[in-house]
Amino acid sequence: MKADDCLEWLDSKPAQSVVYISFGSVVYLSQEQVNEIAHGLLNSGVSFLWVMKPPHKDAGVELLVLPEGFLEKAGDNATVGFKATEMKQNALKWKAAAEEAVAEGGSSDRNIQAFVDEVRTRSAAITGKSTSAIGADLDLASKVELVESKLVES
Repeated sequence: MKADDCLEWLDSKPAQSVVYISFGSVVYLSQEQVNEIAHGLLNSGVSFLWVMKPPHKDAGVELLVLPEGFLEKAGDNATVGFKATEMKQNALKWKAAAEEAVAEGGSSDRNIQAFVDEVRTRSAAITGKSTSAIGADLDLASKVELVESKLVES
C-alpha cells in the first residue's frame, strides 16, 4: 500500500480515531503473535493502521501471514502494508532522478555549466580576455580548480 493511499484513508476517518500499530525493525513477531494481534484488532472494532516489515531474509524467520479472511473481516477499519516495498520504490525513483540530473544535459550538468560560464564571464570582465579564451583549453579537472579558485577570491 502506498503512503498516499494511507493518508487518503486516514483523512476519511475522524480525528484521533485510528490506532497505529508498528513494532519497528527490532521486534520479530511469531505467527501466533501476529494472529493474536490481528484477532484483537478485529474484536476491538476500532480503525487501525498496521505497519509491518517483511521478515529479515537471513534470520531464518518464516513469512508471517495474516489470518485467513482478516482483511475481509476488518473491512474499512484496516489498513495494512509493508513499508519496505514502498521505501525501495521511492529510493529507486530518487536514484533515477539523481542519475538523470547528473547525466549530460541533466539539470545538474546544465547548472554547473551555467556556473562555469558565469565564472568565465566575470573572469573575462576582470582580465579583459574573451570568454571563449578563458578555460577553452582546460579539461574538466582544471575547470573545477578554476571555479574553486574564483570562489575563494569572491
